[in-house]
Amino acid sequence: MAAPTPLTTAKQITLQDLKAEVIEAWGSFAEFQGFLPQVDEMKKEIRRQFGDLRYRRIWEQAYSYYGAMFWISCNALEAYETFTRFFCKEDAPDWAIALMPDALDVFLAHSEGIQTIRSGLEQLLYYNDPKDWDQSEHFFNLIREKEGPVREATEHVLSLRSGRLPATK
Repeated sequence: MAAPTPLTTAKQITLQDLKAEVIEAWGSFAEFQGFLPQVDEMKKEIRRQFGDLRYRRIWEQAYSYYGAMFWISCNALEAYETFTRFFCKEDAPDWAIALMPDALDVFLAHSEGIQTIRSGLEQLLYYNDPKDWDQSEHFFNLIREKEGPVREATEHVLSLRSGRLPATK
């Protein structure tokens, strides 16, 4: 079996540093879930869920998954901050930006993730802060690459904001 193609390069982040980022993301998620994070258990879980730990792509998927699941689980922030902070490119390193499509897939596969996106879109409309809209642009670009109801809802919200409502059928 050929190695899965990674989305990041060693120039962006070394494999050792990526593994450290995964350990941190997994640790945050584990602690929030109420159990003591242990690296050996994390590696078993990553292997079970994603595959062979020798491959960079496996570590990328694990980083995206645990980062997104922590964000979905904590609900400590306003939902719109999913777009303005989690999916915002402004302060993110290149390697993290490259993995954002994976994180979006985690959100779209999880019912609470979809609810977070829905609530966040409603809050963006309600608060209508230009800075929040600017910081959400990367999320909008990611969602435009997807098919389905979340993309349609996002496009609808963008049309509401711009005053260009789609024609009714």
